[in-house]
Parts: sequence; structure tokens; C-alpha cells
Amino acid sequence: MKKIIVLTLLFLGVFCFSQNQNNVLAIINKTSYTIQGRLGAGNPNPPYYPFVIPVSTSPSGLYTVPPHTDTKFDSLNTSGNAIVPVYQWTVVSSPQTSMTYPYTHPIISNVMNIVKWAYYDFFTVDNQGNVIDQFRMGDPVLSPSSNTIVYGQNMPNIHAEWVQYADYIALTVYEN
Repeated sequence: MKKIIVLTLLFLGVFCFSQNQNNVLAIINKTSYTIQGRLGAGNPNPPYYPFVIPVSTSPSGLYTVPPHTDTKFDSLNTSGNAIVPVYQWTVVSSPQTSMTYPYTHPIISNVMNIVKWAYYDFFTVDNQGNVIDQFRMGDPVLSPSSNTIVYGQNMPNIHAEWVQYADYIALTVYEN
């Protein structure tokens, strides 16, 4: 009996610690500006579908991170629990087909196993609504663009870094 209990506890310990977070995105806004932009995740294999974009609750229609705010997506299907939440995702399965689902829908759980974070195309905005700097940060494989930069981009007022550590991506934005 003692061996069964020990083996059960050992199995549970291994099982609990083997669960890892895949495809985590942390956006760290260390500026006095609001960040507004388009965020996307896609399949890293051709033809690059499905592609997933958040449905914004912001009046601007863009994914918006307030000044001095850190937010993190552990997964798409827990995005409603983030500090800056996403409650709905649009899943683009072909150039002609897209559907919107709540973050708790089973389709979102299935899609999150396929997609990787592709980009955050954003600009910084001051309190008066003036655009300060603009960035397109992301993975050049998933979002090929001449100004897609993986590591860092420096503008006159703001510096941004998109750094990937295995399946963890940290986008840090701070003032120069």
C-alpha cells in the first residue's frame, strides 16, 4: 500500500510539473504612452492558416495596452483572464473565410496548438491622442515585412524589443 501511495504521488508530481506553457506572449509597456495596434498569431507552416486576431473592446478597434501596464497571454483560451483581456478571437482559415469565437470556445483551444505569435503592429499615443512612434515587431517567418524586427527597434522617443525564449515571447516597450 505504501508503494502505491508513493508511486501515485510521484506520478502526480511528474504530471503537474510536466505541464508547460506554450506560446506565451508578454507585453510590457514601461512608457507613459498608450500602445495601440494590431496583434496576430498564425500557423508557422505554409499556407500559414489558421491566423488569429483579437476582437478589440477598445473604441479605437485596436488592441490597446495602457501606460505602465504589463499583460500576458498564457494561452488563447485564457486570454479573457489577462490584465488587458481579449474576450473574442477572429480565426481566419483562408483568405475568404473567417469566424469570430469567444476565448472559451473549443475551436480556440484547438487553434492555439497550431499557431504562434506573429506580430504586434503598434504605435504609441500620448494623452492628447498624438501618435509618438510606430513599430512593427514580430516573427519574420510569420509576418514577413521589411520592418519586422525580432530583437529591437529604436525610434526617437521609444525603444521596443521583441525577444523570444523558446515558446515565451516578451515585447518590452520603454522610453529612451
